[in-house]
Amino acid sequence: MTILTRPPNRGVGRFESTPEVQYLHGGMRVRLLADFVYHDSTPRRWIAPKGLVSDGASIPREIWSTIGSPLGGPHFFGALLHDARYRLGDCTKDEADLLLWDACLCGGCTELQARIIAQAVAVAGYSAWNENARKREVCSDMARLLEWA
Repeated sequence: MTILTRPPNRGVGRFESTPEVQYLHGGMRVRLLADFVYHDSTPRRWIAPKGLVSDGASIPREIWSTIGSPLGGPHFFGALLHDARYRLGDCTKDEADLLLWDACLCGGCTELQARIIAQAVAVAGYSAWNENARKREVCSDMARLLEWA
């Protein structure tokens, strides 16, 4: 079982702006209309690129009343950045999952909410991480990779 740890006294960073999104048919996916940028506390600059299609956070419907819906709530910004990392593969899975934790805190999640979300993804996200790696192997078209939600 994977246990993600967050270094003590780690800052949460900052967002450069709020994401500009277009809701797609059915309302359960969004497309970024401009780059969305986050600086973590190291400070590393993370970009969710324009054109990224996301279904938000993978939160089971049964706990939406507790955590929030996939496309709303304080975890949404982190979900966009995390989806970009998984899609682009420009860091390790653990770095992507820790980024999600930090960005959830920066977005306003409580420590408990952010920990639950990040730990759930750390444990259950291997299939999505591996699926995206397979997609990158067969497709070098960045625009197409960004749309594969």
